[in-house]
Amino acid sequence: DKVLRPCILWNDTRSHVEAAALDADPRFRKLTGNIVFPGFTAPKLAWVKNNEPAIFARVAKVLLPKDYLRLWLTGEHISEMSDSAGTSWAR
Repeated sequence: DKVLRPCILWNDTRSHVEAAALDADPRFRKLTGNIVFPGFTAPKLAWVKNNEPAIFARVAKVLLPKDYLRLWLTGEHISEMSDSAGTSWAR
């Protein structure tokens, strides 16, 4: 449960190249039912993989900010399904 780096918030668009690459893959749209935006979590994680590979190699879990707060309060790794559209991980 160790934090590996400062979080990249929704309004950070540094992952625009990764978002475009994911969005160009028709399998991604079929899986998520959504356009991939740079503010979503999946392209941000791809950015970390491409730009901070040593950090990426240590990633075990990815939590949204409110989910990290929930972990801190309860000890549980939980995310709500309603947040999935904003991650590009699920429909």
